[in-house]
Amino acid sequence: MDVSRFVNDPCASLSPQRTQELVGTPTGIRTDDATNVGCEWVNNSPETFNGSGIWVYFYSKVPDGISAAYRANKRGEWAFFEPVSAIEGMPAVTYGKRDGRADGMCTAAVGMSDTMAIGVTTQQSLSKRHRDQACQVTVMVATDVVKTLKAG
Repeated sequence: MDVSRFVNDPCASLSPQRTQELVGTPTGIRTDDATNVGCEWVNNSPETFNGSGIWVYFYSKVPDGISAAYRANKRGEWAFFEPVSAIEGMPAVTYGKRDGRADGMCTAAVGMSDTMAIGVTTQQSLSKRHRDQACQVTVMVATDVVKTLKAG
């Protein structure tokens, strides 16, 4: 699957309507670092979405896809690491360097190809933080992202 369009514009990986619904802000901010390109949608408004956020990263500078997450797990780098059901036919895991699920935070990695993975992190708002739902929310958002990528 060619995701180069989204590597060039990671904020296009979720629609403004969807991010407005999920975190109350339609516009993402580009956030690149040494290993990936990404976009974040964060809302610190105290009214309804206080502390909520979505981060989508394309691990474009890590050439071995989701295998990198599995190797890091074997090295003991993750506080938690759980394979989840395939997302739109793509292998996926939830994981974290620290276990933030009790605080409403979870990260998922989805293998898009042998050489490309995406990462999706969600932070639930202060009023909606539930340990048993943090990764469910992340997988739901990751599914939305993968559907967008497939649609091109």
